[in-house]
Amino acid sequence: MATLFLIGGAESPPLLESGLFDREVLLRDAETLLRRLYSDRVYPLPNPWNYESGVSLVVLPTSGGADDRAGRGSGAEEDAVLLNKLFGKFFPTFNIRAVSQFAVEEDLATLLDMVQQERQLCRDRTSRMDHWMHHDVLPAEITDDSHRANSTCQNNLYSMLKHFHAAQGTDLRVPRVLRNIRFSELVEEVDAEGPTGPDTVEQFQEVLNTWEFSALNLTTLQLIKCGFYILHTLSQRAKVPTADNKLYLLLFTLEASYHQINRFHNFKHAIDVMQATWKLCSIILPQDHRVTLLLCLAAIGHDVGHPGTNNALFKQESGTSRMFQGHSVLENFHYQIFSSILRSLWPTVFSLTRTDTEHKNLIESAILATDMSIHQKYVDILTERSTSDVPLTVVETISLIIKAADISNVTRPLHVSAKWAFLITLEFKDCAALQEYLQSRGNSTNSCHCAVQDSRPREDYDMEFEIEMHELINSTPFSLDLLLKKYPAIPAGQIFFINTFAFEFFDKLAKIFPDLRFLIENVESNKQFWIKRQESRTSS
Repeated sequence: MATLFLIGGAESPPLLESGLFDREVLLRDAETLLRRLYSDRVYPLPNPWNYESGVSLVVLPTSGGADDRAGRGSGAEEDAVLLNKLFGKFFPTFNIRAVSQFAVEEDLATLLDMVQQERQLCRDRTSRMDHWMHHDVLPAEITDDSHRANSTCQNNLYSMLKHFHAAQGTDLRVPRVLRNIRFSELVEEVDAEGPTGPDTVEQFQEVLNTWEFSALNLTTLQLIKCGFYILHTLSQRAKVPTADNKLYLLLFTLEASYHQINRFHNFKHAIDVMQATWKLCSIILPQDHRVTLLLCLAAIGHDVGHPGTNNALFKQESGTSRMFQGHSVLENFHYQIFSSILRSLWPTVFSLTRTDTEHKNLIESAILATDMSIHQKYVDILTERSTSDVPLTVVETISLIIKAADISNVTRPLHVSAKWAFLITLEFKDCAALQEYLQSRGNSTNSCHCAVQDSRPREDYDMEFEIEMHELINSTPFSLDLLLKKYPAIPAGQIFFINTFAFEFFDKLAKIFPDLRFLIENVESNKQFWIKRQESRTSS
């Protein structure tokens, strides 16, 4: 769904009449715009206003200064450049761009053509993922290439390369327009209009302090509040407190750095992994508040910008793959993005990593450990340590904790685990579709994918399916039978994952940390259920 924002009295009848926008929103200034973006983004799922399933434009008025009166509109042009830089850093997954009213009038046909092409591309899941991973053209405000300011390929759509370069800017200051937002008030306003959920400290303790925690049954705002509760508590214990407003800005920025429209790898997964990390640390490292905070931060940031695919689907010649020499591309990307967010919004956290060598790169080590291609390395570490007197190092311990948390879905109670199994099944289906799509295009290296026209028909963003998916997960009571009737392939996928990755890992983890025995017991129980369902399906 696409929005046309008209700011401060800006007008554009041709854009309104173009049929490219689903709604028109008139706002007073940039601050009210940003508040609106935040409140729209945390609208209860399925969310039509996520700013990823359409292309939104923000039209700024000419200021009436000398340059504008001369017909050049430079004042509004400069404001648009600054706003686009802000979007790139604090709303990176949003398909949104600011333009001046002067620029609209100057080159309306080009603008409409660009929005039309990008609207078509971003509403098709497969070509959208391809664009995210392989689009290599950067917008003018990142390259400072002013002669491309009116290019037909302005990169309104998200791409990983664009996200990476926007995050690497040297200006770490938070713009005043963001500092002026009182996030506690914004949270209260949005919360009052949404569904009821945990609100008090005691209620959040109850929701979070159990292995039955289900991020999938919480709204986006409730997830942000869960993150706030955990990080606020841990920061106090680790003696690196931060202001509530800054912590909320960090969490809203992180949420906007995840693709809300991904099936599995989204902010819900991030909070789920952080909660699991927090619980595991309370068992393994109960008194090490510093490491627990750093590890929980690594957990919430370990998949920022995830395209919902895997490392094997990156083309070797793509800009993102080349940046990391094809090695753990996603994990290196996630770390670089997340560390840049922390440097800007919570730099004092890094003081915790400078006290000794083992802790120096703790967050980086933790995030890189989530690469499933090196899973066997950690199984081997567990095997070796379980038969020797050599203790685990700090890096090995934190790597094992976050790995356990990252694949903890199979260790949750069945009614929680099955919902995650459903979502990962959908994401694997998306990966298969992308692989087929890439093979059909051969070795195309067109760096401007917005210009590529595919022969296959495009599908509009399917809100009906999003609603069905949401209802399946959140039905009361939850019907596992109905889910498996609609998606009979789930048991086979779960059996494969448990046999290939999870069982040996959690079994050996429990040998070193006996208090984690409940994890492998849940894995075994879930596995037996999936085997029975698979057998009944085969025999019928």
